Amino acid sequence: MGVNIGLDGAFLMVGIIFTITGVGLSVKFKHDKMRCSLEVPFEIVKWTCRKHRDSDGHTSKHYYATYRYVANGMEYIVKSTIGRSSRHVKQTTLRVNPDNPREIYENIDWLGYLFTGLGVVLTLVGVAIKIQFNWW
Repeated sequence: MGVNIGLDGAFLMVGIIFTITGVGLSVKFKHDKMRCSLEVPFEIVKWTCRKHRDSDGHTSKHYYATYRYVANGMEYIVKSTIGRSSRHVKQTTLRVNPDNPREIYENIDWLGYLFTGLGVVLTLVGVAIKIQFNWW
């Protein structure tokens, strides 16, 4: 015998999971940003292009930068772990961890906001379904 949570319950459950995940990501990214408090100028010494093919056969490219910068009097060369859709970079400084200058902070705060926003919307849809059909 299976559990029938209904459409409202599904939206509520997924919405709450997305919201909790988004808040968790936002807290982690904020902590990472605080830990990487030293701002240093950088240059990109290399771009690595990785092609990804989805199940439909569509190909997309992601570009990964290799940064060179000086922190605490030492030169570092570090590869980015965040792929970009283009090789255009607006920023002029990198945030690095002064205690471990190989650790860099790459701003992906938007990901936490995206998960939180989707979670809130899905939760509200679940509540609206409950109210609309009086499923309390």
